[in-house]
Amino acid sequence: INRIRRDNPALQELENLTFYPAHDDSILFYGKMNFHRDNVVFVIANVDPFQAHEADVEFPIHVFGVPEHEPFGIENLLTGEKQLWQGSRHRLRLDPHHNPAMILRFVPWPHVDFRDPHHG
Repeated sequence: INRIRRDNPALQELENLTFYPAHDDSILFYGKMNFHRDNVVFVIANVDPFQAHEADVEFPIHVFGVPEHEPFGIENLLTGEKQLWQGSRHRLRLDPHHNPAMILRFVPWPHVDFRDPHHG
């Protein structure tokens, strides 16, 4: 956890905490981003120490200019796993015995504009 905090400037600031919708009272979902929005980290945690919970969480991708139909990258900072996601709403399951929390870094996916070379 300390390495994650050291490697992510957003986690070193104190006044940049924002809570986001999670459709289960036992799931806490918040994010932190630095001033330039080039380091964005989301934390999703199951606050029930006894039972697993599933919830739809809504990532604020519109804040970063990502349309619903465009992909974006997510890196799980606890496991190192990287995935390509699409859309703001995702269903996540957190089990207090196996994966009580996720720390995810938002990674913009580069947009490639394939233009017709004959029409400039």
